Amino acid sequence: MIPSFFDCWKRIVMESPPHFAALQRDVVTWTAIDNGRQIVFASFSLMLYEYAITLDQEVKYFWSGKWTPSRVLYLVNRYLPLVIMAMLVVCFNASVSLTL
Repeated sequence: MIPSFFDCWKRIVMESPPHFAALQRDVVTWTAIDNGRQIVFASFSLMLYEYAITLDQEVKYFWSGKWTPSRVLYLVNRYLPLVIMAMLVVCFNASVSLTL
């Protein structure tokens, strides 16, 4: 397995002298952000896969009937999480500048 940039950076900083404590906190923070980014992307990928494999059943059973309040509730419950996850993917993958 090829180590990521954050793994190499963490090893360098964590083995540094104690006066790099602030830098060590930054490494822990950036590692947590990177882990969160990977979790969000994996969740979104799994959600898209589930939508893709059930689309034929949804078309067959859902879209052929008349509209009722329960169908509207189903649509909100089915597609709102997809929109929210898409926004999370965009937010977590936005470029961050460290300059003020």
